[in-house]
Amino acid sequence: MSFHSFSQLFVPDHTTVLKKEYSFYPEYIKQNQIKKVIFEILDKKDFEVPVDKSLVEHYEFNNYGYMTRFYYTDIVKTIEKQVSMPPVYKGKRKIRNAYSYAMNDYIYDTISTTHLFNEANKLLMKRQHLGNGFYDTRYYYYDSSRHLINVNRFKETNVAQSKNDFILGNQVLLSTDSMKVITYGENQTKVIYFNSEKRPYKEEIILSKNGKITSINESYVAASWIQQNQQFEYNEKGQLLSAIFNSNANVNLSYKHTYDYDQNGWILTDKHYKNNVLLTETSFVNDVNSSLVNSIVIRDSINKSIRIVKLKYAYFDTIQVKNK
Repeated sequence: MSFHSFSQLFVPDHTTVLKKEYSFYPEYIKQNQIKKVIFEILDKKDFEVPVDKSLVEHYEFNNYGYMTRFYYTDIVKTIEKQVSMPPVYKGKRKIRNAYSYAMNDYIYDTISTTHLFNEANKLLMKRQHLGNGFYDTRYYYYDSSRHLINVNRFKETNVAQSKNDFILGNQVLLSTDSMKVITYGENQTKVIYFNSEKRPYKEEIILSKNGKITSINESYVAASWIQQNQQFEYNEKGQLLSAIFNSNANVNLSYKHTYDYDQNGWILTDKHYKNNVLLTETSFVNDVNSSLVNSIVIRDSINKSIRIVKLKYAYFDTIQVKNK
């Protein structure tokens, strides 16, 4: 694959496409010395005016282009209050009657996740702030072939006086997952998952072609009837065209993402379906001159609303000037 075809901010891949997080392309972040990407969010219901709730998302990166921290504002409570406006007079003549209107006040919380990487840029730790001084932290371990072989999950406390710092206090082990990786050939891998009691509970068969994961099939030991699988399709440039997830763990469930690209290979749209019903359509507004994504527009078909996201950038090289 050529770097040019992937020289863009967002490149969806099999590891993140079925998750809520965005797939930032590390090589692009590194090449452009991007330190931070800020999302400023505006929501609009159909046939209503846009509402600015001061929602923001911050993505911070290291010098190698990997995300080190992600935090965002979340509305935890909405308080509706009535605002009364007095009448307006011009001289002795009343030009506007008194009236009242409803106004929302929002109470926010900041949700943050921190990532730590080793010298090979493999994820060592993922720590999510749960509020009230508690953190959900996962530690990752790899074998000599850089295969993930162990994940320890802890509930942790922060005893630092400043909430912007982290000093580890108490640590309670919640679970331990270990993995055994068996390679059958260049295009087939089997992963066996073990729980805290060292008993196998899940197996994955991973198939690939031309260096790209094409399918992941999961089966479970205790409930062999549960089948979960993921299918991935690519274009001739190796860019993801579709990702499908199917599960029968509860009711039959199917998720699907489809992607469109422009003539430069930049992502244009991401359509997300659940059981063949369109949930959201995400459109990316790209600026060819600056090679940046200016904004993202997310159409929510179910809730009849639009989310408008404006992107701002900060750089390691402060002399560098970009069209924002």
